[in-house]
Amino acid sequence: MIDIDYSSLRPVLDVCCGGRLFYYERNTPVVTFQDIRRGTFEAGEGRTITVDPDVAGDFTNLSYEDGGEHKGFALVVFDPPHLKRAGPHSFMRAKYGVLDKDWKKEWGQGFRECFRVLRNDGVLVFKWSTSDIPMEEVLKLSPYRPLLGDQRGHTRWAIFIKHGGMRRKE
Repeated sequence: MIDIDYSSLRPVLDVCCGGRLFYYERNTPVVTFQDIRRGTFEAGEGRTITVDPDVAGDFTNLSYEDGGEHKGFALVVFDPPHLKRAGPHSFMRAKYGVLDKDWKKEWGQGFRECFRVLRNDGVLVFKWSTSDIPMEEVLKLSPYRPLLGDQRGHTRWAIFIKHGGMRRKE
């Protein structure tokens, strides 16, 4: 057994934190906040949004070690951009970003990376808006099947567990 002080590690990773808008405590000490963007973005109508991650990085190429039996994150939050189009200066673009043209490849890689850094039996929380793309189409990109989640409305959540019994057959 390796002697590691886990109390110094943040057990939660949010790979697309944006403005941290759904957190009760936006500076909670248990989350490592990551986003590819950093700055304050003008969003029309006099609104701005500030994206200030702890780590600037791409969710398709995470810089953390592989998760495993006793290492990795206990919880990963994955709330990627979900809009195919948004005006160049719109609040929705500033708040959420927009999908890349090759979004299926990008999201598949994002799911794989999130599960890679997750510890065994760790939980991945996935949030998606169905405004442009159905949830079912996106969930197929994950190497694991979702365990539970809501199945109505435009803003949807799915909960995954990194467990061999939930892994999709290749």
